[in-house]
Amino acid sequence: MKPRSSLLILLFFVIYIAGCSNHSFNDLDDNGKIAKSHLEEKGYDVLSYQGKSTLSFSTSDLSVHHHMQLWSVQSIQPDHIIDKKIEVETFYVKDHPLENEYKSENYFLGKVGVNVWVYDGKSIGGISYPVIKKNTGLAGAPYSLDGRTTDEVQGDYDTWSREWLEKYEYH
Repeated sequence: MKPRSSLLILLFFVIYIAGCSNHSFNDLDDNGKIAKSHLEEKGYDVLSYQGKSTLSFSTSDLSVHHHMQLWSVQSIQPDHIIDKKIEVETFYVKDHPLENEYKSENYFLGKVGVNVWVYDGKSIGGISYPVIKKNTGLAGAPYSLDGRTTDEVQGDYDTWSREWLEKYEYH
């Protein structure tokens, strides 16, 4: 398994793009409702809505390490959404697989953050991460929306990253 050395940076990015304040479920637009419904269908207890942001990936973005980490836990390929706007809906949930992995850690706050990617009226992917106490120094890569690692989604990270870079680097 590849070391998870960039989670701290990613978590700060997630907090920055999603905003730090809770929002009411009444604030949900159509994409927010799609994302919330997707999480509920997966069996997660949606605790709170943290806000929305957008992502867009150019072809050159796809060979940048932190973007590769995001894509390494997706089950879709980015080709049809390159240079398109992806809505990111952020929630805190319970009953998520990451709770079991982190429940014994004293820095874990007992809930999981999820960023659901919505494009063209459909949930297309996203990431999840443990919600932790500030300044704990937790580091690593993101998990898939359902809490899987890159190796669990793509197979061997080294093989996946080599093939990914062959496809997207310098294109």
